[in-house]
Amino acid sequence: MKRFYLLAVSLFLVAFSLMLEAQEKEKTNNWYWGISTSITPSVDTELKTHDFIRKDNEQWNEYYFDFVEGTFYSWNLGLNIERRFLDNRLAIVSGLLYSQTISGMDSDDYSSSEFMMINISNGSSGVEYLKVKGFDQKAHYLGIPVGVKYTPLKDHFVNLYIKAGLTFDLLLGHKINTDFVNPLMNKYNDRVGKLFNDPANLYTTFDFRGGMKLGKVGQPNLNLEIGPTVILSDDPSSITTSEVGFSFQLNVLLPL
Repeated sequence: MKRFYLLAVSLFLVAFSLMLEAQEKEKTNNWYWGISTSITPSVDTELKTHDFIRKDNEQWNEYYFDFVEGTFYSWNLGLNIERRFLDNRLAIVSGLLYSQTISGMDSDDYSSSEFMMINISNGSSGVEYLKVKGFDQKAHYLGIPVGVKYTPLKDHFVNLYIKAGLTFDLLLGHKINTDFVNPLMNKYNDRVGKLFNDPANLYTTFDFRGGMKLGKVGQPNLNLEIGPTVILSDDPSSITTSEVGFSFQLNVLLPL
């Protein structure tokens, strides 16, 4: 009888250990965390018009766009968390992101005599202009991504998936730097920067990406993602406008 009880207790302990191991495995397979980084160049950048910018003391006109080009792109670095369902095929993803948008307006050829005239004063003392080669702006955001990821195939070391989601970014601050023809005019940098409107306080984007996963369920995963990004905010930059970009993302996920 004692042997029976000893055997029963042993079997119970073994079963209990296996159950805990199964629960831990299930938990590990369902929750992941990691880090990510991405870069998103714009594919449709256009310059904004500004009343205080002239071409050689002339009004802004079509010729102005012949020697000035605009740029816009963004990048981010974030902490991600992922909860998987349906045998690890469906996942809800979120996290916390630091993002930076970078935009600029520059003359095409710095060796040429082309430059912009910036009107900084229309007071009683007369009209004042500064000669400028270009501008660049960096805006800093803190945001939260919310998305859904779906893996249609069974788990393999190399697997494919699709992901869609929104990212909501709040503006932390921004800075415009001016490239003056005469470096002695750098003291007017902040004054010129205040002539521009601020970028959007809420920078919102929608992403749709295809991804490739390296690593099996329950193991560290390396993910590569590419796809279009639609900019939902009207003013992602004080200098340029953009509605569509193309994102490249790399992230590493570890099981919890």
